[in-house]
Amino acid sequence: LSDQLQQSASSSSNNGSSSSPVCISSNGTHIQPARVLSSQPGLKLSFSHARDSQAAAAAATEAAARAAAANADPHRATAYTMTQPVAAAESAVLESSRWQVYVATSAQLPPEAVVDTTGAGDSFIGSVMYGIITGMTPDRIMGLGAVVAACKCTALGARPGLPRREQLSASLL
Repeated sequence: LSDQLQQSASSSSNNGSSSSPVCISSNGTHIQPARVLSSQPGLKLSFSHARDSQAAAAAATEAAARAAAANADPHRATAYTMTQPVAAAESAVLESSRWQVYVATSAQLPPEAVVDTTGAGDSFIGSVMYGIITGMTPDRIMGLGAVVAACKCTALGARPGLPRREQLSASLL
């Protein structure tokens, strides 16, 4: 999918095609939509043989201990860990499920318009949550997240660049 996405992006830029902006930031930067591709539904995913379940379990245990310590509760690290082994949880999810994979580019804006990336990931995840709650399709969720994150990057700080609803194209919402 990522190869197809790269080919799609390069052929669009070679053709000189430019769509209307889907967001105009507070400082007037025009943001073009992200490109989103997906696999066919029904893929069966599996971890590669190189994945070490014991190492994953050890990392999870260490992360739980750090979380417990950060919450001033160092003697309750076990309360922060999974109730079933990592390998068993992974196997149960992967064996019983079929998946569709989505890949997206970032939204397009001029490189000189990027002022600060602080909060871009949080902006993306917030948009994903909005999309899930409002029942958007996964491809629309990815597109919205990419545009909101790009818009956020046009201003200094974690919140000032976040777009208001009226700055976003209706096609995104």
